[in-house]
Amino acid sequence: MPTRTISRTVTNAYPAWRAAMTATDRLYYCSGNTPEGAPLLGTLPTYMGNGNESFLGAAWTVIQGYSSGTSLDDVDGPFGTMVYGTGGHGNISTQLLGVPLSGSSPAWGYYQQPYFQTSDTAGADIYYSPSEAAALIAGPRGNAALIRPGQEVADAATWDRLFPVAFNGWIIPRKMTTGTMGNSAPHGFRYANQCYLPASVTGTDPMLYVGLGPQGPFVQSYSPETVTDADWFVAGSLSSGVRRWPYYFKNLRTGAWTEHQWQPVGSSLNGFGGQRVGLFRDNKRMYVCAYIGGSPSYYYLDFSAGFAGHTVSTPVTGRMEFSKYSSGAFSDGDLAGRHFCVAPARLGSNTQSVICYDFDAGTSFAVDLAASGFSISAEDEWVGCSYDPINQRVLVVQRNPSTYLVEYWSITPATTLSNTAGWTCSAKRSLAFDQPEMSGLYVTGNTANGLPEFYGKVRFLPRLGVCLVPCNRQRMLAFRPAP
Repeated sequence: MPTRTISRTVTNAYPAWRAAMTATDRLYYCSGNTPEGAPLLGTLPTYMGNGNESFLGAAWTVIQGYSSGTSLDDVDGPFGTMVYGTGGHGNISTQLLGVPLSGSSPAWGYYQQPYFQTSDTAGADIYYSPSEAAALIAGPRGNAALIRPGQEVADAATWDRLFPVAFNGWIIPRKMTTGTMGNSAPHGFRYANQCYLPASVTGTDPMLYVGLGPQGPFVQSYSPETVTDADWFVAGSLSSGVRRWPYYFKNLRTGAWTEHQWQPVGSSLNGFGGQRVGLFRDNKRMYVCAYIGGSPSYYYLDFSAGFAGHTVSTPVTGRMEFSKYSSGAFSDGDLAGRHFCVAPARLGSNTQSVICYDFDAGTSFAVDLAASGFSISAEDEWVGCSYDPINQRVLVVQRNPSTYLVEYWSITPATTLSNTAGWTCSAKRSLAFDQPEMSGLYVTGNTANGLPEFYGKVRFLPRLGVCLVPCNRQRMLAFRPAP
């Protein structure tokens, strides 16, 4: 019976799909079905799926593109559940896909059904009512009560800046506070802005943290084109005229959401780049790497007093800059007790370095890995970073930009992190397919059928000793990194 030690010892027989993975550096099937095997959701409001598709809410539109994912490590079995969500860019997607990993053949399904209001209730900042929207536009204000949808931007040219206002069947009844869908639920789950907090950290129930992405419900923004934050938000949601950002937790026992105000003043999501979020269970702190006033920074949420008494720290600003899209590898469970985050650097258009945030020392620095051949485009969206605490290494998984094959680097930090000369990096390792037909299914540059942008979705799971590699319209894959 295999044993994996993270912050405690967990002993369980591996499920059949994991037991079948006998070779390292080989891609095996993980799930028994594709994302489209999740039950159909039926008729949904506009923007509750992929806004450019006729089949709104199709499961593959959740996993593809700018979505995010995280591991609920001990939910629904000893090996947990992976959850994925999306939002923004024409999506108000409150549904979450889930893949329970403890069964013999994991199956895609919905961990959370679509959530929205149909009337001005439950504190919703936006609700869906096509009949009310039609009546509003037919009333005295006419098109002055209308925001028109657009392919890339929403058109507020005729809007009179009064509320309520209609948008493609939705009603925004008053100036927004945060953009909640009602009952404190967020409107999307974009990029790598999710994090799991077990009951041992919260002191109560297990929780899922969500930080909103910069978009939604409108394609390129949280508000229409030409509309100021003061036009769109109540005064209490602004700081020096600029929007402030909430954060959210989903109670994984009750399913209820709570909305929290606020992230630090000046916090932003840096356009399409998103945040990097990771938990350290030993000190009960969840770190958020973000931009504060335009400067690469970090802060943490401290749960040492329990969930109800958690606090938000003062940001540490002026850090070195991570690459734009890749997720961060947080050293939770590190055998030496270190607390740090590693991700590729943003140093020009191409980088041969990684950035380390040493949270214990409060420092950040670059590590040059050029000698190993390490090289990643700063604009590459197919880069996933995870930490392997047992082997004390950072795994950087990448889709080859030319061949579309999955590859990875294994980076071992120095015992003293700041000793950059002591860091080592393996040569890039390519992964073989376990079955011949896989190459025809997964090797494609078409993002509709191939690998989704990685963000937090391509993730190493220490309890299972594998890295998950989901696919938009094929079965999920997994591999065991070589020692």
